Amino acid sequence: MVTIEEAIKESKIAIMEGLRDLIRDGKEIPAPTPITKIAHIAQDQIIVFVPIYKDEIYD
Repeated sequence: MVTIEEAIKESKIAIMEGLRDLIRDGKEIPAPTPITKIAHIAQDQIIVFVPIYKDEIYD
């Protein structure tokens, strides 16, 4: 079992990695503002909703 905090942290990491991939591939980022991002984790068919703020996105 993981705590809610751990699950949110892992979700944010997965989302940020996805955003990095979009940037690297030259694709348009859906909403590059500090609003809720939606990540679709394809292999598990899980959709997560977590707030991501600009200062949390790392290069």
